[in-house]
Amino acid sequence: MLVLALALAALAAADAAPLPEGSAVLVAHSTLTSEDGRHTVQLATFGFPLSKPDAGLLVRVMNSDPYWHHFRGRQVYLQVGGKAYPGGPRLVTHHPWADLLGKKDGPRPKYGWTTSFALPADVKLAGELAFSYDTGARSVADPGKPFARLELTEQDVKAAAVPLRATVRLAGRSDDGHFAVVALNHLPWYADVRLGEAEAGHASSVSLGEGKGHRHVEPDEYILTFKDAPSAGAVVRVKFREAEGWYKAETAAEKPKEKK
Repeated sequence: MLVLALALAALAAADAAPLPEGSAVLVAHSTLTSEDGRHTVQLATFGFPLSKPDAGLLVRVMNSDPYWHHFRGRQVYLQVGGKAYPGGPRLVTHHPWADLLGKKDGPRPKYGWTTSFALPADVKLAGELAFSYDTGARSVADPGKPFARLELTEQDVKAAAVPLRATVRLAGRSDDGHFAVVALNHLPWYADVRLGEAEAGHASSVSLGEGKGHRHVEPDEYILTFKDAPSAGAVVRVKFREAEGWYKAETAAEKPKEKK
């Protein structure tokens, strides 16, 4: 327990200007029209401070399965206009162990984790917003006591406007066909993601071939599997549980990192 307490103190000291407890920030906002032009959806990603209990949980479990189940999978609701909307997985901006080990790849955002929402087009984000957790006995109809609040203006929403972007981090041939590893800048739950027109399977890992090991999915990714290779230049297409139609993302391939 002493080691854990010292670790959390080091985490607190490492943060230059974190968000205060009970607050939130709008990280990105996108308004999309479906491919057929008939439907509209808005995506919103919010950032929150990493609480001491959450940091302690992440330090204890590192990157094992409990991280996915107890942190990533904890349901967050957005309360706006008298209604509540379920969010996507909770994603840390960096793992607390990176701070403890002194590993930094660049400047860190002031928020410690994010979650994304797919919302109807008529939901007004300008105004007072509240966020709550699923307590196990709650639902969208009764989302529970807010843990964070945020008041936005129209200008705040406009300032956060970005396209839906997709990055193909890796693509190639696997033992069973073809695959692509895709990351999105908004990540609501239960999205159907494709690369091009062909239907794709979703996998938690993929074999890269004899002697090359496996590529496991990261918390902010989808691993898509295909029988046949997607066409060159294919764009990522997304269908959200909360909205009808398919939506195209601005798609770019990640350049391989140079070997040192």
